[in-house]
Amino acid sequence: MNDIKTGEIRITGLADLEKRLLDFSDRLASNILSGAMRAGAVVIQKEARQLAPADAEAHWLGKKGNKSRTLIQPGELKEKAIKVRRVGYKNRDAITYCIYVSKRNWYWKFVEFGHVIVAGKARTRHEKEHNIGHGGYVAARPFMRPAFEAKKAEALEAIKEYLSARIDKEAANGGTRGAAL
Repeated sequence: MNDIKTGEIRITGLADLEKRLLDFSDRLASNILSGAMRAGAVVIQKEARQLAPADAEAHWLGKKGNKSRTLIQPGELKEKAIKVRRVGYKNRDAITYCIYVSKRNWYWKFVEFGHVIVAGKARTRHEKEHNIGHGGYVAARPFMRPAFEAKKAEALEAIKEYLSARIDKEAANGGTRGAAL
């Protein structure tokens, strides 16, 4: 569960776009592409926020006395936790944006994939082998994966619209290959 990569959108074969971007400086072209990728990621982020479950009331997550015990406010996962950021700045060949859940809301994986309810610790080898000592399972309530699947086409459209509008704007402003930023 450490490396959760649920989806990817690759845009290839855009020769016309490449020709138009060659008219701009490398820095400006990169900025335009970065903005477009962010526009697509935000579409999926909004859908994930819509689909994220919200508790009706505040509750504590974790055992009493534990330093990592967290007070979860109603709608926290839905309203604040799902974010977008650019990753992989060292790789100049690709512009990548990540839709992630903030560290404070570490429990999101349990919501997305479901989990075992731990009622007591298995003490003997027999209890461990036969999975005795848990109180059942909590069903998964996925929101990240369905958001990607539902909105990937709309995200691609948002990328295209952003690129078209931004390239036209920069061309009107005279952003040419030799322009300094």
